[in-house]
Amino acid sequence: HGGYHGAGTGAGCWLTTDPSPYATPDAICSRTWGAPNAGDITINGGCITSIGGYCTSGFGTGCGGGSNKGNLVKVTGGTLLPGTEGSRPDFSAGTEGRVVISGGSVRTEGTDNFEGFGGTAYGSEGEYREEDKVFMITVDLGSDGVDNETIDKWGLRIDGVPQGYGAPAQFHEGKLYLWLPASAKDKVISIDLGYEREDGTRVEPDTLFRDPASPADPEDPNRTKLKRYEEFELDPSYLAGLKKYYDGRPLEAYDLAARPIAPPKDPDRVLNDPLACDYKYQRFDAVGGNAVSGEVPTGNKMPSDVGIMKFTMISRQYSTTEGFKENYWGHRAFGWCEIWAIPSRVADVKASWGAGEGADRALAVEAVVE
Repeated sequence: HGGYHGAGTGAGCWLTTDPSPYATPDAICSRTWGAPNAGDITINGGCITSIGGYCTSGFGTGCGGGSNKGNLVKVTGGTLLPGTEGSRPDFSAGTEGRVVISGGSVRTEGTDNFEGFGGTAYGSEGEYREEDKVFMITVDLGSDGVDNETIDKWGLRIDGVPQGYGAPAQFHEGKLYLWLPASAKDKVISIDLGYEREDGTRVEPDTLFRDPASPADPEDPNRTKLKRYEEFELDPSYLAGLKKYYDGRPLEAYDLAARPIAPPKDPDRVLNDPLACDYKYQRFDAVGGNAVSGEVPTGNKMPSDVGIMKFTMISRQYSTTEGFKENYWGHRAFGWCEIWAIPSRVADVKASWGAGEGADRALAVEAVVE
């Protein structure tokens, strides 16, 4: 905790050569005076609560601090809980220093709580481009009973590519606050993590992710939350019937109204509303083989195109339900389906122009399809 004019972690007061009237008994006083710089501050782990005084920040410069030019306030990992007794930003690298966050969970209210050159924090050192400025995404596992558990497994990917984003030390009241560069805003962000409960039980939740193409939540219009799907399985007899020759019509969708499903890990939330379901599919070269196309959404209908396809059935029946919506997108199931092309031969093609002039003339085509 900083003094009245001192940062929680960083520089002290600028007022006088004699800091004794202002310093707390256990303070380490600045070696300079007039406008002390915070210098370089690097946090790479641990759980740290750092509170600044009335006119200072949790991390960085003190009251009336210097420009801190050429220096960094950098976070590469850990769980940080900054604050201030006044209205100063939680992080201050001075007017010409930089704030860099390339790891960890940092709880703060917004990008305007990072003071430094550029007006915010950056996701890495180097060029400090506009696309390197950070935005926040969150994880909330409070509905799973998570409080302040220590994280012992960590991996973050952007569009499937592993990133070097450092691990948080622990949750804070079930939540994590992560800061990624703006270049990731329109990409799929996914996290795999593990933690240990107080009773020693290890937990590794399903992959948490944020898909910018997912429907927007009115309470989270910018899609800043990472969530997961509760998975269920479809009746094998239904899956076995998802094969036919092409006829231009979609395959039969699973009828939840006629055959409700109670997900095994979430049996109290019975899925019985077929209108709350969406489908998407991806073509493969064989069942269990390699993908040959991207995913294609088909709305409330199953696929109708020719091919071997892996489909995803997504139910959003409980997506707005308290106690579920906080960390789940909905329920989903997977399956394989096939639509075969009809072998055919076209012969005796004839074409002729009808009567009339210019655009009024009609083209007549005749053919035999076998």
